Amino acid sequence: MSTQNTTSADDMQFRSPISHKRPPAESAAISSAYQRLRVEYWPVEKLKRYERNPRKNDKAVDRIRASIREYGFAVPILAKSTGEVIDGDLRLKGAIAEKMREVPVIPCDGWTDAQVKAFRLIVNRSVT
Repeated sequence: MSTQNTTSADDMQFRSPISHKRPPAESAAISSAYQRLRVEYWPVEKLKRYERNPRKNDKAVDRIRASIREYGFAVPILAKSTGEVIDGDLRLKGAIAEKMREVPVIPCDGWTDAQVKAFRLIVNRSVT
């Protein structure tokens, strides 16, 4: 008995010849990680700084302000729809100091609390 493969050449270029069987939860997490980013513009007053941010970076605000003036607000803030900032506290401080009314935000409502915590740890460790 023969079966005919109806997969096009375009479909094949993105597939691995190795079959990876993943548990459903892992597959869901991986597929959500590859979703297209959605950038929105939020009023700065909607955003809430993360109170437990370990960085004491007030001295860097002038540098980020200069960067915003030169390059624009080039890296969006990551936040939950509640306004909780996941990443971008310094950029938010710079935007406020520059009297910006709104900033680009990537909503991260699909992230679990554990993912938010892990992401913050990764970002903070990569700076030191």
